[in-house]
Amino acid sequence: MDMIVDEINGECLPFLGQLQRQIEDLQRNQSNMQNEIELLRHDNDLLNERCASLEIAIADKELIVENEIELLKSRCSSLEKNSTTLDKSVQVLKHDTKWEYSAQVMSDSYWFWSENHDDADYVSEVNRFLNNMKEKTIYLRRIAYDDNGFHQVKLGIYLENLVMYDDAFDLHWKEFCSSILLLPWTLGGLDLNISNIQLTPEIIRAISDASSGKLNGLILQSNEFTEPPDCVFEIGELIKENCALTSFQMQYNDIGLEEARMLGEVLSHCRRHNNKQSHFTVQIQNCCSDDDGQNGYELLCKLIEQKNDIPSLGYDQLDLRNNGIQTLGQTHLSECLESGMIELGDLDLQNNRLNDEDAISIANALRYNREETLRISLRGNLITETGWNALMNVCYNPSSISSVVESNHTCRIDTGHSTSLFVNLYGNNIGYNLDKRLSAKLYVLFETRHTSKSNGRFLRDEMRTCNISLAPHLLSFILYHLREGHDTLSLDPVGRALATSSPLSIFYEILSTWKTDELFESS
Repeated sequence: MDMIVDEINGECLPFLGQLQRQIEDLQRNQSNMQNEIELLRHDNDLLNERCASLEIAIADKELIVENEIELLKSRCSSLEKNSTTLDKSVQVLKHDTKWEYSAQVMSDSYWFWSENHDDADYVSEVNRFLNNMKEKTIYLRRIAYDDNGFHQVKLGIYLENLVMYDDAFDLHWKEFCSSILLLPWTLGGLDLNISNIQLTPEIIRAISDASSGKLNGLILQSNEFTEPPDCVFEIGELIKENCALTSFQMQYNDIGLEEARMLGEVLSHCRRHNNKQSHFTVQIQNCCSDDDGQNGYELLCKLIEQKNDIPSLGYDQLDLRNNGIQTLGQTHLSECLESGMIELGDLDLQNNRLNDEDAISIANALRYNREETLRISLRGNLITETGWNALMNVCYNPSSISSVVESNHTCRIDTGHSTSLFVNLYGNNIGYNLDKRLSAKLYVLFETRHTSKSNGRFLRDEMRTCNISLAPHLLSFILYHLREGHDTLSLDPVGRALATSSPLSIFYEILSTWKTDELFESS
């Protein structure tokens, strides 16, 4: 029996050993395959991430390409219009080799016989306007070959009353527009101001055709539009014709909701496609007088509208005073401020209908906005102490050192009280940059606590977990801002009243009441 067992073992053991080795090989192969699968999964994840990144990059590229295509189309259109303008200029020159002002000045009797013009004072105003137009037309002819500098042309600014449109003005406008047409500039060299004149769509269109690419600034003040929608549409076309426009002002020209929307859209387009790659100044004052404030708000929304998630050129100044702006709880302005996609520069919203809810919404947005040139004017609105406190608190929250540091030190807030210590400090109106403003605020924080000898107590509460090795750095930080803040306040006519204690006096109190024993032991 034993012999049989030994014989079986002798035959089976080699087979079992071989089987064991095969099992181990299979386990190793399985482990290797598992590792390869994990590597493939990892590579697949990387490829998916890369594909997602490429899709985002392609989408961004497509947006950029679309914008560039639109810009090229706009420039091609401008070139075509410039070519048309040059052709018109040649035609004018062919007929005007010996030019003289040919528009006829009507006699006073013409105006007296007109059913609307029977006032001697009004007739005097008309004659003054026509003489003004003749003078400016001759001036434009004289500078037509001057390639240097900027020139201003002002029509009607000295009139005391509105001059109503009359057919007799048509030839005068034709002479004036022909003179603009002959100007050689294509990058904006003319500032045009038209005031106290009733304008028709045809007059605005004639100016637009003549001035393509030649305007640097456009001012329309105290005019009247015979057909407001058509006139504002032609003003929009005039603005589009001048992509180098850097300044647009309109005051005391009443517009409705549709006109406000059109005007805001075209100005926003001009801002985004400005050929000079510079910021834009827009002043539209006393133009929206509707009872519910929606005309002015629609104008504001269109002016700050951002088409894509790509930062674009902003405003040096956006002045929308006296337009009855009322948000009714909408948040377009605060969203624009929070995103920081458009620089708003000097944002003037004085004498509108913004309330505490709007002020709180703006304050919340300013927690994220760090635009260094931002200045917001909100005086004359329906904002009470609640709203002002929200705005001031976001610029200077004195509850702790960290809250002061994290406050907004860039946005200057104008409430109209320029001599108020509260407004100047809390509204970032002391100190010419954010570092100086931060130092001034920290000095006031430590100085206020110094009056009650409580700096040590506050520091113990705020720096409870502060490692002793960090204490010298914190003390150095405090001393630096005490000195800088004291100097900043002392140089400010209003702020110097806050610089009451010397930096060394405050610092001595801090040294003697905070971590003195620990610092001595660690040294």
